[in-house]
Amino acid sequence: MCSSDLTLDDLVRNGTLSPGMAATLASAAAERRSMLFVAIPRMAGKSTVMRAALQHAPAGTPLHPVTRLAGPTLGIPEAGDDGYLVLSEVSPAGFPDYLWGRDAQHVFEALPRGFSLATALHAGTLDEAFEVLTAWNGIPDALASRIDLVTYIVSVGPWPQIGRA
Repeated sequence: MCSSDLTLDDLVRNGTLSPGMAATLASAAAERRSMLFVAIPRMAGKSTVMRAALQHAPAGTPLHPVTRLAGPTLGIPEAGDDGYLVLSEVSPAGFPDYLWGRDAQHVFEALPRGFSLATALHAGTLDEAFEVLTAWNGIPDALASRIDLVTYIVSVGPWPQIGRA
């Protein structure tokens, strides 16, 4: 964990999550459930909430960052170890830790070997999120259904004009 990462308690204190939401995320991670974090606006907090939830995985749970920088394996171990595959985002944006198409399929194909998944993507609804996975990325329904919990993040109030003068 990076020292600058927020905890679920921090996110409750700052009003991002309710105590119940935080408890649900903590329980999901403690049970090694696969989790998907969804929002439309950039900088809505998908990765922040995901990292905070993963802090509640059982001690010693391996967290495997998935990235094209790791070569053809994407950093996915051959054998499952009850750890998390952490895919920053299902996106065609081109960053090494954002995967799309065949690379995203490869991550989902590894889940039955004994991994859980933590990932994020941009979508306006839950149906759109699963359309991104299945229709746009070709992930079979049987593998997409391995996602146990979807957290849809809604930004309320005025949104800052990031990067604008």
